[in-house]
Amino acid sequence: MTSQNLTRRSMRIPLFASAMLLTLLAVTSPSLLHNAVPVNARVATGAVTTGPLAAFTYNPCVMCAVMGDLVFFNGNWSISPNGSIFSYTWDFGDASPLYKTTSPSTSHDYTLPSSGMWTVTLMVQDSTGQTDTVGQSVVFNIRPDFSFQPQNPMVGQSVTFNGSSSQVFGPSLFGFGWTFGDSADGSGKLVSHSYTAPGLFRVSLTVQTSQGNGQISKTILVAPPTGQKNIILRSVFGIAFYNSSGQIKILPASLFLNMTIQGTNSTGTILNIVSGEITIGPSSIIGAQRNFTFTSGQAFQSNSGRLTITAQMIEVYSCQQQQPPCTTPNVQYHLYLTGPSRLVVLSSTNNEIVFFIRLFGFLYNSQSKIGLFFIVGRSLGDVNEDGIVNVSDLAMIGSSFGKDNAQTVMSQPCASVAGYPTVYYADLNGDGSVGISDLALVGSSFGQTYYHS
Repeated sequence: MTSQNLTRRSMRIPLFASAMLLTLLAVTSPSLLHNAVPVNARVATGAVTTGPLAAFTYNPCVMCAVMGDLVFFNGNWSISPNGSIFSYTWDFGDASPLYKTTSPSTSHDYTLPSSGMWTVTLMVQDSTGQTDTVGQSVVFNIRPDFSFQPQNPMVGQSVTFNGSSSQVFGPSLFGFGWTFGDSADGSGKLVSHSYTAPGLFRVSLTVQTSQGNGQISKTILVAPPTGQKNIILRSVFGIAFYNSSGQIKILPASLFLNMTIQGTNSTGTILNIVSGEITIGPSSIIGAQRNFTFTSGQAFQSNSGRLTITAQMIEVYSCQQQQPPCTTPNVQYHLYLTGPSRLVVLSSTNNEIVFFIRLFGFLYNSQSKIGLFFIVGRSLGDVNEDGIVNVSDLAMIGSSFGKDNAQTVMSQPCASVAGYPTVYYADLNGDGSVGISDLALVGSSFGQTYYHS
């Protein structure tokens, strides 16, 4: 047995604990369930590629009491501008047969004695039949990992790549090497890079050690420059919490916004509201529909995935549209909405951008306060708006289960910089409380991804 194998074996735990560890890895390993980018998370037609782009990460199970070297692989960073990834074909670099699967996640147990170093190749095929292949060096004693912010950068915006979450089990660490997919490269644990063109790029990290170099790759989508196209927000679901004679009633509501990208800063994207309206009703409570028109305002999409809208509005009355118009004065309102959101560039060639948003807040002035909840996009069950309906959405419903929004909504501040409690985003059917029906809505769409408007 080589000294390298001794290093690996000495770190492993007894067999009786390995079953529990394997279970935890299957649930929490970033190579098996990545919490930022699920399968086919982003779809774009970029200037860099018109076919699929293969990318994968790996996680060595150094602490597992198994007969070989067990490594978890995940190709969930592979995406295609043409639709879904149809298949994943793995060459594990040890003369074992090729393994083809429709799942991005897999594992491979390298038979002992092994070198502890392999060149692993992943070929992906999309729904149109186009393929792409990437080969990377896998070293058992190294677990490369990195994150980047912002996750949806624009052309010219600085992107920070952070490899500090990488782990080295035994060998000496020499350094970090990067390629950014646009012919540029870099070095260091923490690096910054800006892209000069929109599109889809494969970013690779190489962790350099005394026992070899471990490599992983992820994909990044760079949006076009700002100010090129209007962004339309139209709610697919909305309710208003309306105070009727001291009782909170729930009424149908809708949101429409026409915005342009004004610019970006280190924390997110600034949008200017060009026009828009909010409607409430009609219902048996208020009779005719109430209409509120934007007069000015801004929105801010943070890099952490939260949209905040602040605006001035006036109520417009139907009699003002008649001839002759009535002289009823327009009442002014403030608007504050905030909540989890994702900005997705569907096409970098024609600058097609969509939002997936869950907004809660208030329309208010000194005499009136109306609670509002809107969903933009078609991700009804995706409570946290991360692009996939999964356990985290069920957990958010569970944490708010049994709570009555209708009784507590008006106790919330009209504007909250810190955001609002989860309960106000978890009432999926808009009945004023979080219950079995909301869980059922998440369950009915469990596992689905939402990346198209």
